[in-house]
Amino acid sequence: MKTKTAIEDLQAHEIMTKPVEVVRFSDSIHDVARLFTENHIGAAAVLDTKGKPVGVITKTDIVRYEEGNDGSKTVNKKDLSNINREDKPAGFHVIDEDDTVQNWMTPVIFSVKPETSLKEISRRMVKYGIHHIFVQGKNNEPLAGIVSSFDVLRQVAAETEEGVQHG
Repeated sequence: MKTKTAIEDLQAHEIMTKPVEVVRFSDSIHDVARLFTENHIGAAAVLDTKGKPVGVITKTDIVRYEEGNDGSKTVNKKDLSNINREDKPAGFHVIDEDDTVQNWMTPVIFSVKPETSLKEISRRMVKYGIHHIFVQGKNNEPLAGIVSSFDVLRQVAAETEEGVQHG
C-alpha cells in the first residue's frame, strides 16, 4: 500500500494546475473576464508577441479596471451595436478598444521551479501578497503550471481531513 505524501514533502509539480491559461497583450479586458468566468480561474499569464511570458492578469486587475469605471456594469462596444446612443441604459460604460490586457496587467511573473516545496511556495505568496505563482517549464515550455492559493488550501484541507480520520 502506497503511503500518502506528507504535506511538507509536496512539490510545485505535484499540486500545480495545468495547462496555464494565457492571454495576449492585445486581448480585451472583456474577453479576459469571460475567460476567467468560463474557466473558473483567477489569473492568466500574459504573453508578448513572441509567446514569452511577460506578466500576469488577475481578477484583482479586473476589479481595479471596474473601479476605474465607477463600478458600473461593463458592456463590450460590439454588444451595443443595436442600441443607439440615446437609448444606452443608465449605469453602463463601454469598453474601448484601448482597454486591453497590456494596459491593466501586472508586468511581472512570480515563478518557482517544479521541485519547489509547498512551504516555500506559501512563504513567497505571503511575502509578496500574491494568490498565484507560476511553475517554470522545461526546455521550450515556458510555464508548466500555476499554483493558486486555493491549490495550497486544498492540500492543507486534505492533510487536516486525513489527520482527523487517523487521529
